[in-house]
Amino acid sequence: MTATANTQDAGTVECRRCHRALRAEASKAAGIGGRCAAIEAATEGLNARQIDKMAQLIIDKAIVATSRKGVYHVVNEAGEVVHIVHVNGNCTCEWGLRRKSADTKVCYMAGAARLLATPLIRRPRPVLVPVPMPAADAFQAEMERLTDAFMAVA
Repeated sequence: MTATANTQDAGTVECRRCHRALRAEASKAAGIGGRCAAIEAATEGLNARQIDKMAQLIIDKAIVATSRKGVYHVVNEAGEVVHIVHVNGNCTCEWGLRRKSADTKVCYMAGAARLLATPLIRRPRPVLVPVPMPAADAFQAEMERLTDAFMAVA
């Protein structure tokens, strides 16, 4: 193994989290892709149990964006209460209300909101250009010509 464990060859750098090849120069310099960096930022300060609950919240689609930017509605685990959470960390759940400062993040719902608020960078899909088909008569005539040519050779 070479000195850099996250490289396959001289030009390819892998993400330290998901091990996919990085293409952007900024990502190569940081050693992590944009989406993986967003996941790390959203889960920073959370323990493993909170990260699991955050993932389950997103999988179950129990967090829904509102019409206000950065504000989400979140259903609690029992399905009885809908909390309001903002990407800045404010949350109406018991943990969010007990938060001591804006720097501490103890609510997994705020982490889920931050993750969902991070825009995905999507590569444009290739545009399919329709190829004009020859007229049916011209196509049939060309097929007969090719068949005759093939039969003459065989």
